[in-house]
Amino acid sequence: MKTITSRLAALLLLFMGVVAANAETKVWLDDITLAPGEEAVVGVNLDNAEDNNIIGVILNVTLPEGLEIIPNEEGDLFAKTERLGKYHAVSSTYRADLGCYRLNINSYSKVKVKENTGAIVTFIVKANETLKNSKMKVWDITLTKDAPGYPEIYPAESEATVTVAQRLDGECMFFANKEEVSLYPGDVYTVEVNISNTATLAGMQCYVTIPEGLELVENEDGLLFDLPEELAEVFGMRIGTDQADKGIYFFGLASVFNEPLPEEGVIFSFNVKATEALPETAQILIDQFLVASKSSVTYPLDDQINITVSNAIATGINAAKATVAGAEYFTVGGQRVAAPQKGINVVKMANGEVKKIRF
Repeated sequence: MKTITSRLAALLLLFMGVVAANAETKVWLDDITLAPGEEAVVGVNLDNAEDNNIIGVILNVTLPEGLEIIPNEEGDLFAKTERLGKYHAVSSTYRADLGCYRLNINSYSKVKVKENTGAIVTFIVKANETLKNSKMKVWDITLTKDAPGYPEIYPAESEATVTVAQRLDGECMFFANKEEVSLYPGDVYTVEVNISNTATLAGMQCYVTIPEGLELVENEDGLLFDLPEELAEVFGMRIGTDQADKGIYFFGLASVFNEPLPEEGVIFSFNVKATEALPETAQILIDQFLVASKSSVTYPLDDQINITVSNAIATGINAAKATVAGAEYFTVGGQRVAAPQKGINVVKMANGEVKKIRF
């Protein structure tokens, strides 16, 4: 009984030793992100930084539906990296019964895989329209080692994440008609948001932030936002004012008759009115752009429109004070006066610059 127990303990220790040794070596595939029609390079990675006895690896690679391995420029499905030398051979077969590729990496001269972490071979995958967010799998892994008792089965398998990229079928960007404007309190200015687009899109949305000192003004139809006539006939507009107390408004545009967004031109516009509370400068922000394809897939854009609005009185007075010595003052009719009059004055600065300033 004692002998059996000792042998069992020894066997358990041996098994635990094998597991511990294998735990130091890892085999995995790269995560990838690609859109249908795109290709990506996947690495078969080996971590043998603390195990320099590995001379080869045998494993299975299973791909999800919508992904296939395609040959590289040399016509190979699997290509060696610099971690394998000329004494390593790479071969593969497709196992239709298991739906996987059986990959064999070996050195008949027992040359070891370079001690490191990273890809030992790579392969190219191409996605088709059926691809969904899914997994690639590497399994049934055998490590061939230049040591007694090997080869052995590596007691692990690994999955890699396949993410379908959300990409447009063209380029799209939004921009304003002006990035800087100067207003007097009481002035109304129309901001026009334009599009430059080569993609096929059915809609868009964004958020508009109006700073303190400016307020949105309704158009003649009683709307805060306006569409060009050619768009108003075929697109529906949605306006959100639930955050209006913070100066934030939602704007959305969707195709009613399955018409695409135009390639260029004004998409929407809005009017802002300067108030007495307008600081020297303020920023109108238009951001969080999303566009939608005809299949209702949404794509976020990095576009951010900043429009600097200057208070013409504040900036004008500051400019006059900066050069008050030698400044000359005139009425709008051209009559020279000794000092600025209430209202709009024409000021000729000492440097010769002429400005219209309200005092």
